[in-house]
Amino acid sequence: MKRLPALLISLLALGGCGVRPTGVVAAGEPAVGVGTGPALYFVAAGRVRPVTRPLGYLGDPATALRLLADGPTPGEAAAGFGTALPPHLGLSVPGFRDGNVTVRISPMSVSDFVVLSEPAIEQVVCTTVAAFVRTGTGGSGLMVQLTGTQQLAATRPLSCSTIRP
Repeated sequence: MKRLPALLISLLALGGCGVRPTGVVAAGEPAVGVGTGPALYFVAAGRVRPVTRPLGYLGDPATALRLLADGPTPGEAAAGFGTALPPHLGLSVPGFRDGNVTVRISPMSVSDFVVLSEPAIEQVVCTTVAAFVRTGTGGSGLMVQLTGTQQLAATRPLSCSTIRP
């Protein structure tokens, strides 16, 4: 019974150890979560810019590249987004290793000859990097090697300078 008063006195003494009451402390804006779909890079106002395609889930690199090849939705097109990618293009990810990903670009038929413009290449590279960053399997410094055509065989691995982690 002698311990109870000693315990209460100790708790009261420790309870006020220099902690002073404070007012409300401003903490800034609330945290923003990851988007509800993949970031696809389309051309708007002459620049390659991201558009989040709402799917209800993050998607994966293969899904992001398929959606990119399909082009902008009518709503995205109405908002001024277009594509520099030629029609009938297949995009796939056959390899990912040590911070490098390979994206195979292939025409859907033999008669389709594919030469990609700089904006088209940037669309593919940035969409690929964004997909790997969002799924947590790669960082913003990910390098993308494009393959599948003679033009692309000569290119070095590329990065997306517009991706922010």
